[in-house]
Amino acid sequence: MFGLQLKYVPSIWLFLVGMVIFSLASQTAIRLLGQDGESTQIAETAPVNDQSGVDISSKEHTAVPIVSEPEPTLANDTFGISQIQPEVNRMAPADRLSSEIISELKPFTDLSALAIQQQGYGQDEREVAYAFLVHNPNNDLTIAESEFQVIAYDEGGRVVLTDSEFISFILPGQILGIAGNLYLEEDIPIADLLVQIITGKPYFDTAIPNINVQAVKYRPGEYYDRVTGLIAGPNDRDVRDLRVSAIAYDDSGKIIGAGYSFISFIQAGTATGVDVTITNDGVVDRVELFPRLSFSSLDLEKNDRPKNVQDLSFLQSGYVQNDLEVGYGILVENPNQTFAIEGSDYRMTAFDSDGKVIRVDEGYIDRVLPGQTLGFGSTFFVDEGEEIDSLDLQLKTGSFRKSDLLPVLEQGNIAIKGDKFNSVVTGEIMNPYDQSFEDIRVTAIVFDVDNQIVGGGFAWLDFIPADDSSPVEVWVTSVGEPVSAQLYTSVGELLEIE
Repeated sequence: MFGLQLKYVPSIWLFLVGMVIFSLASQTAIRLLGQDGESTQIAETAPVNDQSGVDISSKEHTAVPIVSEPEPTLANDTFGISQIQPEVNRMAPADRLSSEIISELKPFTDLSALAIQQQGYGQDEREVAYAFLVHNPNNDLTIAESEFQVIAYDEGGRVVLTDSEFISFILPGQILGIAGNLYLEEDIPIADLLVQIITGKPYFDTAIPNINVQAVKYRPGEYYDRVTGLIAGPNDRDVRDLRVSAIAYDDSGKIIGAGYSFISFIQAGTATGVDVTITNDGVVDRVELFPRLSFSSLDLEKNDRPKNVQDLSFLQSGYVQNDLEVGYGILVENPNQTFAIEGSDYRMTAFDSDGKVIRVDEGYIDRVLPGQTLGFGSTFFVDEGEEIDSLDLQLKTGSFRKSDLLPVLEQGNIAIKGDKFNSVVTGEIMNPYDQSFEDIRVTAIVFDVDNQIVGGGFAWLDFIPADDSSPVEVWVTSVGEPVSAQLYTSVGELLEIE
């Protein structure tokens, strides 16, 4: 008996150890199963109908982004350019806005999928402009990182072309219009269009600003049609990199055309103009504008602004209209004596007497040297019957770069030729440095007897040899007979030779 006990003791110990391991494994499995119940829901594809290219839902919509009233008020400014003071209601954003908020916001699992409410297109030979309306049915959730694809078919049901893109944000309850273009290799009539969408990630809406639309106007033209309007940003911060879609409808509410444009920046508490060229097929009855934020729209720029520096300041500005041609000029100054300013942006919005946007022009100021006064200007064209009543200019100061005072390229032998409608400013640009420069933009601004700006334009100078000069000729749009002119150059390479 004693021998049997010695024989089976090891087996009993093995059995007990096995039971302990099984118990621990069971408890671990139970915990894992409990965590699975909290996993994020897989995004579903929104239902679509057949390839009819018409409304997918019979539910009527109200375009949330469109705000027709009140109109923006224009205040008198210092230099004859009106400043926009939009009276709009805006969502108060959080203190901090950046693409990082996307990963910080808490996901929500009870999600309704995005739904395509309407789709359509317009075709002009090889160019097809498509548009669709997508609705976020979640009233307390912003949906980020959704994806759509567009499929165009010919009359035989064959796929002609496709397009796809991500949608950064759709706000709670929002109906967002999205437009795009397809370019065909051959002039093939498109018979049908299908839009498919995959719902992205849901997030609580705590920090994404509301962007409003005002003063939308359809402007038919001889060669192409346009949609203009005002886009108003939040009160407490700048936004940038907005894509604005324009959608055109016929009198039955069918989408018959579209187009899109971009806005580089909107300053806090202001509105800026947008001018969108559209491709349409049919008689346009009404139009809408839909601004769309991207991740870069909310990125905070690095707070590396040096202490005690000043932004670019306006010195003088003006414009003239000569029939269908408009010329404008701006003088700015860098008041800092030890910092150059690089990468500044400007946007110019032209208004008619009703406060509606006629045209938009924008540009980039490469560098303004310490203490430098720099002129920049350009020309643009308006359609028949369009009269400019005022201009609004917005300037976004770029980054600051430590720099000593440097001599600018000098000008000389300036002369004005032409008549009271068109002028040519000629002169020489002199290079005091021991190296040559290439691709220099030269701006000419002309003044009347009261030293007021009455026109402007620019040209490109191919190169200036070292310790030498080059002639330049700049056509400007002007009204009356200018009595004086100035030439202004901006050469970024100057900062590289310090």
